[in-house]
Amino acid sequence: MTDLIFEKFCPRCVESRPIRSFYAHISECRSCYRTVFRGLERRCSKCKQTKNAERDFYRLKAKRKPHSWCKECYRKASNDKYRTDPVKRQSHLDYRVKYHAKNRSKIIAQDRNQRLRRKAEVLTHYGNGVLACVCCGIDTLDFLTLDHVDANGADHRKDLKGEHGGKATGWFIYRWLMDNNYPEGYQTLCYNCNVGKHRTKLNKCPHQIEREALWRSFIEFTTNTTPPQEADVSQSQAA
Repeated sequence: MTDLIFEKFCPRCVESRPIRSFYAHISECRSCYRTVFRGLERRCSKCKQTKNAERDFYRLKAKRKPHSWCKECYRKASNDKYRTDPVKRQSHLDYRVKYHAKNRSKIIAQDRNQRLRRKAEVLTHYGNGVLACVCCGIDTLDFLTLDHVDANGADHRKDLKGEHGGKATGWFIYRWLMDNNYPEGYQTLCYNCNVGKHRTKLNKCPHQIEREALWRSFIEFTTNTTPPQEADVSQSQAA
């Protein structure tokens, strides 16, 4: 009678493990299989480099396992074939036309949601971590906009338009700010504060002008008003 085998040798970790530690028809143990094929590393058969299996490899839908080529090699080969093969290029263009015609409303909704997310992220950064106007505190996204602190928005849009050839407004500026690691010189304002800042000709929002006026009046009141104790002392000395 043949003896039952309760252990199996793993050629990767060079250890004998219980048979329950192995997947069916796979020589490596479960721990090594997860490490190599499902999370940590995998060797690309094209560039012969070891990379992260989850991040650097595409997944095959049919077999549910990583592709043998890494993403970089796969993209390069696909792009080269797209440029050199006119049949593949034309078939790809035809597929895109049919897909856009069939899913037009879905694509428009996805594009709008992506632009709103980008706008919210940029305005949150320039709102000191809060999605709200830094002047009046209004927090409705549709009322918020980006403001150039030095009032040089027109020149900035001209520079971007001349550099990239596109219309430098709205989502284009938001993407430019994200790609350039959020440079300084911008702030989040609502449309009222933004327009009011332009109308005053002082590069200040009317809310800011009112607050400064109230603060000056408060300082004048506190400096001109004599405290009660000092007033009593001065009257006793005069008597």
